Amino acid sequence: MSLTPTKGNSILLTICQNGFNSIVDGTMPNKLEFRPIKASTLSRYVLRTKKGLPYLNLAHTNPTESYKIDDYNDGHFPFLLRQYSFLHFAVGYTTERDECVVHVEDILLEPRNYTLCDGREKCEWWIGFKLSQPLLLRRKGDVSHPKIVLPEGENTIDIIPENAIVQNSSAK
Repeated sequence: MSLTPTKGNSILLTICQNGFNSIVDGTMPNKLEFRPIKASTLSRYVLRTKKGLPYLNLAHTNPTESYKIDDYNDGHFPFLLRQYSFLHFAVGYTTERDECVVHVEDILLEPRNYTLCDGREKCEWWIGFKLSQPLLLRRKGDVSHPKIVLPEGENTIDIIPENAIVQNSSAK
């Protein structure tokens, strides 16, 4: 696995200024950044085919069943995740902004807001990234440092395991 941040092993995430500052100064609680996995963000976090069908996590699913992104599934997320090595954080959406690149030490999943709906256990799934110290940092207005532009690189986030099975319907 590459130890250099590239477009092929990273994801760009926007963040608020306070969250950014806590990452940079090392005061972020547990060094964990959480994001919800929802229909609109599914393609950012879940391994999918070119047709958009998700790969099942065979350790915790039955390949003959169909799963949705809000299935509790006995506390196990039913799909395989994209494996990011780095997060590229940027404050807000303007072109001139604070930004940094951080190594991802681990990726975890957390079910939140558990409910029972029509006899099925449902929840909101959140992906958590355990972060190390920033590798690259650029503050807004710092003319001595160029904006962070990651080079092209081998795509390591979409490595499909040999025995992976595609779910035959959408996960949404």
